Amino acid sequence: MKKTSQRKQKRFQGFINCLARLGVYVLHGLAILPPPLKRGLQRFISWLLLHLPTEMRSVAKRNIEACFPELNPHEQKKMLQSCFDLLATTLVEGLNMPWPSKTNIFPQIGRIEGLHYIKQALANQQGVLILFPHFLAVYLVGFLLIPHVEFPFSLMYHPPKNPVLADFFKHNIAKYCSPAFTRKEIRPMIKHLREGNVVWYAPDLEPNKKAHSVFAPFFNIPASTYTTTARIAQLSGAATIPIAFYRRDNEAVYDVCFHPPLANFPSENPIDDAAQVNQVIENIVRVKPEQYLWTYKRFSRNEKGQKIFYTRQTGVFGFYNSGIFRQVTRLKQAIVTHIVKF
Repeated sequence: MKKTSQRKQKRFQGFINCLARLGVYVLHGLAILPPPLKRGLQRFISWLLLHLPTEMRSVAKRNIEACFPELNPHEQKKMLQSCFDLLATTLVEGLNMPWPSKTNIFPQIGRIEGLHYIKQALANQQGVLILFPHFLAVYLVGFLLIPHVEFPFSLMYHPPKNPVLADFFKHNIAKYCSPAFTRKEIRPMIKHLREGNVVWYAPDLEPNKKAHSVFAPFFNIPASTYTTTARIAQLSGAATIPIAFYRRDNEAVYDVCFHPPLANFPSENPIDDAAQVNQVIENIVRVKPEQYLWTYKRFSRNEKGQKIFYTRQTGVFGFYNSGIFRQVTRLKQAIVTHIVKF
């Protein structure tokens, strides 16, 4: 019975791997479409995201309603639509990076402010931990910043669980970012920071149950938050510098701003440190909230460990919660994320 179950699981994983390879080929084909067709693809993806009753849509809608209760339903729906419009745009623009072609549509970097904070820290032989919020175009902006800075970036990232996607990710990210660290490679990353290097780090992900975390407010909602951010800063002595970047309205240009290093960080209180990080991220997001990754389940668990914030999508569209769909979703994320050099 056990061997039969293992064979079924192996066949299912093989099917998922074939699906992942097929997805890569399909996306490669989409990457070489002429610009008019790419713009049409953007509009089509945006329409699908907004109108299909997927879990992604449900999560984004729930997040926006909870984080912006002061908005009326019409304003919340408008933010949701703007979020999906930009998500579709960044997905299509992200295809250009792993597969360069004459049809590439690249946005531009506009103003860059606060770069002197990083230069000052590096001049003092101090590493820099750049805190980036999960805006929709975070990895795209990181890629576009490469020719505008005088120092290399490293990145802490989450490799996909699917082996095909993991290899695809690792192969492509190595072109732009070396070294890159996973969440299991904290010690090498701390050593890298101690040597006076720059690492991009996302503090606004929800920790799993085994991670070191506390609950701190994020948009006035208690959110499980990593204490690792403060711990890394303490052990490495790195300056902790937040970054903000916003796409201009009706213009394919991103303005970038590096904020001053966090003051009194880390402190002796992990809850205060987590609250400070969350508040900084929230302040950055509130400038252009429609550009944030609201499709992410930031509030999955409450302080009692209960998962009651989000409702799962069921019925005819239950496929969107299946393992197959989640694997395809990771593939789409990999296309955007693997090209960044942090």
